[in-house]
Amino acid sequence: MKSTVRLHIFLPTDENKEKIPPTLETEDEYALEETFSEYFVQSGYGSIRSEGPEIVSGIFEDRPDNIELVSELETECQRLYPEADVLRVRDDNDRDDGPAWEYREDIIIWIGNLSDEIPDIRWQFGENIYGLQKSPAIGTADGTIPLTDGKTLWSVTTEAGSVRWSANLENMTSRNPTLVGETIIIVGKNSLRGYAVEDGTRNWEVRDTQISFLTARPVSVDGGCYIGDADGMVCHVSPEGELNFVCELDSRVVTIYVDEDHVYALTTEPGQIGTTPHTVHAIDRESEMVRWTFTPEKTLDRHIVSGSEKVFLSTFKRIVALDAATGNTVWKLAAPSSEMVEVNGEEDESTSPQTDDDPVEYSAESNSDSGISDFESNLDWKGKDTFKPKKSLHFSTQPLFEKYLYAPTNKGLLKIDPDSGEALWQVHPEGDKESEITFPSNLSFSPPTSDGTLLYLGIRDVVYAIELDNGEIKWEFETPGMPGAITYCNTSESVTFVTRGLAENVDTAQR
Repeated sequence: MKSTVRLHIFLPTDENKEKIPPTLETEDEYALEETFSEYFVQSGYGSIRSEGPEIVSGIFEDRPDNIELVSELETECQRLYPEADVLRVRDDNDRDDGPAWEYREDIIIWIGNLSDEIPDIRWQFGENIYGLQKSPAIGTADGTIPLTDGKTLWSVTTEAGSVRWSANLENMTSRNPTLVGETIIIVGKNSLRGYAVEDGTRNWEVRDTQISFLTARPVSVDGGCYIGDADGMVCHVSPEGELNFVCELDSRVVTIYVDEDHVYALTTEPGQIGTTPHTVHAIDRESEMVRWTFTPEKTLDRHIVSGSEKVFLSTFKRIVALDAATGNTVWKLAAPSSEMVEVNGEEDESTSPQTDDDPVEYSAESNSDSGISDFESNLDWKGKDTFKPKKSLHFSTQPLFEKYLYAPTNKGLLKIDPDSGEALWQVHPEGDKESEITFPSNLSFSPPTSDGTLLYLGIRDVVYAIELDNGEIKWEFETPGMPGAITYCNTSESVTFVTRGLAENVDTAQR
């Protein structure tokens, strides 16, 4: 079966989403369309169509000579728009089960928006390296960021995007790299390896003879990391790669989170082989004993974070704050709704821990025992108030705790007071844009990061910079696809993210 592709060229747009013509005075508005036709129509590779700011080719064979034509078109885009950034990426359509004539991949040439509201792109890495993992390692070391496509590990400088070194990973991995002090940890098919940040030397390896299949991403702490496997084992790996068994639980570990006192392990229901969490286990880091467990009535999601002597999680119904020392429920925040959600008389969310003291729950308005903040009854969401009341509320990705809880949820981004459960502000990044679905039921963000003043996160094909104090969107940056996790680089005052196989570094100092 022949490999086939389709080419898309996205032209820059103004603030009204209207196509911006070429910036060269010698060229007319349709210069690129004419060039596109010259390369493809007259060469027999099919027709093209223009849909507003997007030009689309017919299907053509993925051959070196045809890809050379794509490269020439990319050069022409750069000539016609000399002030814009031109990016070329591939997007796998995963159409292996379709008929033979269906194309297998998109080739996308994206011409950066020329608006002054868009931060400058400092550098790109990974062009045409399809499979570059969706997120860089959270955090940087020695002015570099580790990136991988599953087969090769690169150390890329945050200042210029240049490769300091590369290393062959030997075995394919689908996991993102984890930065642990001076070590980059890679989870392979049947191993855990540690590579030196300085030069990429593989310093140690933990084989499958020591652990089962790793189901929880390594979490860094004190130069080492904690891991969890399919057999319910929670282990600690020292900076030297020494494996130490911490605790054995009764089911598969799907998430690990660590704070100063505890290792929190989220496990599936005993006997289940999926990845849906069922119970939270709080393991004392000093004694390595389980101090308490928490099992909600509703399903847990996989994201958890701690701070202010509390641990925060969600149950696909409510965001819940637990006392980190005891596991008792402190407060619960229900889904935003146009009507007050009555929960009095319902069974308590938690069936554990079993203690002598009843859980204490707080409302944002008063210390009532409803456990539901008045936030849900008086929301003033940005944008159209057209959503249907829903009682579900859960983290869409890993929340961020920096004095306050910044919770990317299926209802939007919330800033929550960790002591009371009060939502201090709420923002839906897409709420002020024209859309038939202003409030989608399953809004998904990239994991956020912060520089202490701004919070950075992605949704769909946009990276947002949001004021921590008031939730105002300071700037937004369009990308070729859904951004992965975003890393703030304090040495260069920039953010790095990966989208459609391309790592981009965006200057934040100019904004």
